[in-house]
Amino acid sequence: MNCYQVFGGVLRSELEFPELDLATRPESDWTLTVTTTPAPDLPLGDALGEDKVDHDVMVRSYATPDGFRLVYDDTGVFDVTDRGREIRWHRPESADLEAGRLDVLGRVLALALHASGWLSLHGSAVALADGAVAFLAPKGNGKSTLAFALMRAGAALMTDDTVVIGSGLPATVRPGVQSVRLFRDSADWLSATAPIAGSSDVKKTFGQISDDARRLTRAPLAALYLLESVPEGTIAEPVERRTLVGPEAVFGLLGQTKIGALLGGAEAPTVFASVVALAEGSAIYKLRVTRDYARLGNVVERIMAWHGGVGTRASTLESSTA
Repeated sequence: MNCYQVFGGVLRSELEFPELDLATRPESDWTLTVTTTPAPDLPLGDALGEDKVDHDVMVRSYATPDGFRLVYDDTGVFDVTDRGREIRWHRPESADLEAGRLDVLGRVLALALHASGWLSLHGSAVALADGAVAFLAPKGNGKSTLAFALMRAGAALMTDDTVVIGSGLPATVRPGVQSVRLFRDSADWLSATAPIAGSSDVKKTFGQISDDARRLTRAPLAALYLLESVPEGTIAEPVERRTLVGPEAVFGLLGQTKIGALLGGAEAPTVFASVVALAEGSAIYKLRVTRDYARLGNVVERIMAWHGGVGTRASTLESSTA
């Protein structure tokens, strides 16, 4: 098995993850094993929820006596046990390995983190002098583009696509997957020079980002931004922000939970309580950004000014159990 660093911890895995850095410490926080044997029959009951993965592919979640089970239409069954520490992939022989890797780095590890008390949100984050600054939004609103532009300006990249946050005052953000997927027009405009780890007709993936451009340790949360990209002329300035409090902040965050659709039933109160605590103890803003690459530099400058500019980067790997 190889050991990889991800989400501020170590994943020990029979499945290879070329997009992740190898870990320098042997102790693992999660262990992923892979088998082609069918998943055992368990008393599952009704599904906790379901979510659309891609096109006509769905995933459903269930509570099991020892944890959770995710059932994908294409990649099979993932059993998550031992408070998230053990993950077993019952892989159909026809299942694509790359699709399985994406599932693990997405919903599977998010579920494992939920089992140990962490909240996963759909967004990207960087570290500035004041702490971690996260941008939450549905696809197509530019959260990865904004994070990449801030990194180019001196911020430390923490995570793309999944922002994992723990409770406390202040809340804590964990580093996540530190490769960035940009739509091709964004990548071309930014003249992105980081090595391309993969590409499709729509997006380019930039991996192998240098250690001095990212943060591998946890950071206190400075702000959460609910990001909205708006047409040119909608707002007077390139960027504007508005403080969110109370129900507006809570329901805004609920709409950006990474696996909220999979955590209904008995798990819904846990998710709701985590979001309420986060909203009550953190700075939450609505951020509207003009959809104009020529003004992206102005947006970056404003955000840097709001949060103290470039901060200290840290690269020592932490244990997720701390």
